[in-house]
Amino acid sequence: MREMMRRFGDRLVAAGLMAFVLAGAGFYVHAAVVGRYDGTLEGPVYEETGTGESLQVLAPVFFYAEFDGKALDTTIDWNVDGVNSGAGAIAAGAGGLCRLTTGIADDDDVELSTPLIWYANRGCSAEARFAINDADGSAWTFGFADAVQYSADEIAVIYNTAPLSAATDWAGFFWDPDASIDVVRVLGVKATVKSDVLATSTVCADGVMHVYRVDCSSAGDLEFFVDGSSVGGLSAAVTVTAPLAIYVGVINREGAANTLDVDYVRGWELRN
Repeated sequence: MREMMRRFGDRLVAAGLMAFVLAGAGFYVHAAVVGRYDGTLEGPVYEETGTGESLQVLAPVFFYAEFDGKALDTTIDWNVDGVNSGAGAIAAGAGGLCRLTTGIADDDDVELSTPLIWYANRGCSAEARFAINDADGSAWTFGFADAVQYSADEIAVIYNTAPLSAATDWAGFFWDPDASIDVVRVLGVKATVKSDVLATSTVCADGVMHVYRVDCSSAGDLEFFVDGSSVGGLSAAVTVTAPLAIYVGVINREGAANTLDVDYVRGWELRN
């Protein structure tokens, strides 16, 4: 394994850092780790090119949940709120999963969130890898929300003919099969004012994992990534001093219990 790093302006590119798998008589390239310099964090962010996930981030505040414990900790790390029988629990999976399971009635929802400890003016970022079991029957949201949970039968953002946000401040992704065009979208909400809605090219398929990440700058600018690739950005789209939670919400859009499997959640930001 070797590392060769070069700077180009304000970007840091790590080239040549390879993970090798020993097979037979030789070594074979398994994946590459690429780094970029993040001006907000004032340090590098590393990404694994095979999966699109960010690796350990050099930020003073770092949160990582792999969901490989004995139970989902709802006393310190997480808030879990479900309508009717909706719940979250550790489930079987490679490395562990958090499975959010909705109730069977239309618009039953489940919400999973951290405490309100994240701020855009500290350059906060959130990343998660997850998949929905029934993309045609469930809506979901992921990103930064200004509450750990919302009223019964609603999540932070849904979409019918236009985005409907329960959040006063929001930065993240959403999917809703009730929308006319079935693609993942991104949205910012700043003091109830919604940004433009950006459509990605990502279409949800049942059981297919994607890595989603949203980066917030100290000015409230947002950049969104799917599987390690940027899918667009928004300017001044969230209140920089609003306390935010890393939030995942899923809502049943039909009369059946549906599940969303979260492989991991990461968050990072600067200290005061």
